[in-house]
Amino acid sequence: MQYILAAAGEPRQSFWVFGVVMCVFAIVVLVQLMRVLQILPLMIQARMANVEVGFVRLLGMRLRKVDARLIVNAMISAHQGGLNEITLDMLEAHYLAGGRVLETVQEMIIAKQAKVPLNWSTAAALDLRDVVDQKRQASMPAK
Repeated sequence: MQYILAAAGEPRQSFWVFGVVMCVFAIVVLVQLMRVLQILPLMIQARMANVEVGFVRLLGMRLRKVDARLIVNAMISAHQGGLNEITLDMLEAHYLAGGRVLETVQEMIIAKQAKVPLNWSTAAALDLRDVVDQKRQASMPAK
């Protein structure tokens, strides 16, 4: 008899555990959904500026800890400034190298308007050199 009563109590306990597991799963899904929905305005902003940035690309940026908003804004600026040779890969690589992406794009736009030949590789290298010099000066002890 005790075996039958003990067996009758198991479904209630397993139902409770199942409910807790489902609640945790629902919370995780909602958090991930909110993270994904943060990408949607960036996609709309890029599409409005005629810049093609895919959902998977933006999701990948978030996973790589890249500031997707900065990259999209820099890409829009480059596109509007007539710098069609600049790609998302170039901007993302410069960001990951520690460069100032938006400032570099703006410098290239200014150079193009002034009819100064400047390609992305040179502009990115100059920017990274400036960043390294600034960090070196900041770490030097004051005399």
